[in-house]
Amino acid sequence: IEEERELHRRKSRDDFDRFTAQVQEERGKCAADLLAERRKHEQALLQYVQTFEEQLRGAAAAEHARVESTVQEAAEVAAQRDEQYARDLAQLRAQCQEEAAAESLRHAERAREEIQCRERFLRQEFTTERDSQLSVLVERMSQEHVEQQRVVQEESAEEARQVRASASERAECLARRLEAATSEAAALYQSRLALEGAVEQLRGAQEDREAQIAELQG
Repeated sequence: IEEERELHRRKSRDDFDRFTAQVQEERGKCAADLLAERRKHEQALLQYVQTFEEQLRGAAAAEHARVESTVQEAAEVAAQRDEQYARDLAQLRAQCQEEAAAESLRHAERAREEIQCRERFLRQEFTTERDSQLSVLVERMSQEHVEQQRVVQEESAEEARQVRASASERAECLARRLEAATSEAAALYQSRLALEGAVEQLRGAQEDREAQIAELQG
């Protein structure tokens, strides 16, 4: 009887220890899975945000370079027109000087007045044309810049919305997993309580049997 009792106790203790170890192992696996999933999600989100920021910086740098190139082109065009104006003016002066030399002295004063009048006219015409072209160019650059800014802002807003939606979906998925894991852990805990109750009942029954055996032996 003592050997049977000891064997029964040892078997009950082994079953209880085995069940406790299984519960601890399942808890560890569940916690490790949740932690791995959370780290994976955080790493993916961080990588996407870094890629998005790099794309924004690249787009801003490209836009800045394009604007600088356009301004440089406008400056070169203006410089070329200034040079052309200087050449035209030099040619006109040379022509007027040749005409004045060929004319008689009594036409010298009128020739000089004509030269001055033509210079003023050309200067005014060139200034007006240059200002008009620069105004048109600046207006076009401004419109293109505004349009580019609008497109970049819309794309940025759309990508940010997609990031938030993806993050919300992943958070909901993690919450559902956590809830399922919590429910499973609660079920395991209830099973453990039931098993402990059964063990206590077995112990009580064993003690009652031992008491009955002791009475019979007495």
